Amino acid sequence: MVELLAPAGSPEAVTAAVQSGANAVYLSFEDLTGCRRTENIPNSEFESVVRYCRIRGCRAYLALNIPVREDELNKAAGLALRAQRCGVDAIIVRDLGLFRILRSLLPEMPLFADAHLGFYTPESAAIAQRLGFRRVFLPPDLPLEDIRRMAQCPIETAVWVQTPLCAAACGTCRMSAFAGRESAERGLCSELCREQYTLGGRWDTTPLSWKDRCMLPACRDLIDAGAACLAIGSRERRSEYVSAFTDVWATAIRESQLPAEPELERLERVFLPWGAAKKDLYETAEAPEKVPGETEAVCAEQRRNYTSGEARRVGVSFAVAAKDAHSSVILGAQDTDKTIAAIEGPVPDDAGDVELTEDGLREAMYRTAGTPFRCTEVRVQSPAGEKLRVSGIELDEARRRLLYKLSEERAKLPDRKEGDFPETPRIAPAPHLPAINFSFQTAAQMTPELAALCPECVYVPLELLAENPSVADAFRENGAEIVAALPLAALIVGTGHSKISPGLSQTRISSPSARGLRMSAVPLWSSPAMPRMAAVCAAAAGTTWPPESCTTCPAVIAVAFATG
Repeated sequence: MVELLAPAGSPEAVTAAVQSGANAVYLSFEDLTGCRRTENIPNSEFESVVRYCRIRGCRAYLALNIPVREDELNKAAGLALRAQRCGVDAIIVRDLGLFRILRSLLPEMPLFADAHLGFYTPESAAIAQRLGFRRVFLPPDLPLEDIRRMAQCPIETAVWVQTPLCAAACGTCRMSAFAGRESAERGLCSELCREQYTLGGRWDTTPLSWKDRCMLPACRDLIDAGAACLAIGSRERRSEYVSAFTDVWATAIRESQLPAEPELERLERVFLPWGAAKKDLYETAEAPEKVPGETEAVCAEQRRNYTSGEARRVGVSFAVAAKDAHSSVILGAQDTDKTIAAIEGPVPDDAGDVELTEDGLREAMYRTAGTPFRCTEVRVQSPAGEKLRVSGIELDEARRRLLYKLSEERAKLPDRKEGDFPETPRIAPAPHLPAINFSFQTAAQMTPELAALCPECVYVPLELLAENPSVADAFRENGAEIVAALPLAALIVGTGHSKISPGLSQTRISSPSARGLRMSAVPLWSSPAMPRMAAVCAAAAGTTWPPESCTTCPAVIAVAFATG
């Protein structure tokens, strides 16, 4: 059966996800998390949270999905080791260096590849499997056709079926870092894509803000395609959101039934501030109108759903055996996962008010309300021809002890081996000192002191060389290669149209006046300044503009000059 994976950014969110029908949750410690804007699971409560999940039959995955710096490797490995000792079922990673360490340190722990690693083709999935990944998370912006193809791969695939969409390709957004704020790749996205942008008054919208992806209409298609896991995103959102949409998706998976459109729109208004895209993958976000008082009412309803009692209950079959009237009754229990527990119960008593028959025990053993268990069957084995009775109070106490022991058995940690921290690869020192390159903007920066450092390469603006050809003589005398940097697009001198090709960075021409000079290309769209720059380029190359042999093209992007 397909797994429903829900986010758990706090202990309350764990309860919401488990009680609403999630088969698994992904969570993080307070440190080294890919979602640092939420509270995450306190380090002191992590073990109890995992225990809560294990007792109720919900798997727990540690999300260690951030790039790890070298000085954080020991800390990350320590958190992974602690998570294994707490009983997590798998670890999600996005750093291949950390993956190598965990493969050695935790050889039996399943490791999942985060979507940021970019495994989104069958060929890359085969590589992930050879590396040792058990499951790959597909990028959230993958079209349904590609998801179907990936779901047929031998490795397990997890699909983000409900999650915010980033304007950038998964794992490549640098807007937050470029703006001088924290890096989105380190879990602190400032969501600049949600801001309003303008283009001279003609574009006053949020062009980089997309609606959340919601694949509810394709739920059955994903299951039929063979997806192993359907994942809900957004650990930073409130617990009521987790409860609402986990319940919606659990119902869709279990009963192939989608919620009524008015109810779904109601949930979207409350929990999806940018709306939900169900048809097109990318739809520009438009915040839905709020209904006064609706948010408070819906949140209160969801909180009641996951706090009013145990909605997540494991089926248990009870067995009661009595040897004779003088020996203690033996009570046993077996759950749907084949976990078994047994205890000694009360001694039969003629004055007891419960008869040791299936009918007599049915009411007493079905009293499991308030526990994560529900009785599905009661079997009795007693001496033939004897009607034994036991005290109802003692039987209730024995049932509670039995269920507690069954909980302890379910919470037991799997026996997984621990390996050694792998030896850090030794990198041979460079055979020589690194080369020095300088890039100048003005002649005043080109001092004799810098020339004396004997740089390998010096970048000088082309216009500066045209105005003063001897400006770089001191650097040239010390063996530096002089590179003329083109700030704008230009032309190819002395060649035909066939020499213009995408990705061209340097073209050499034979020109005695340009000997010893190499010119660097900067890709750029054609601009009004191109004719002026073309004349400067031609002058530096010792020719005139336009040359007779040059075939121009309106879409020329960049060219570089050099000596032959």
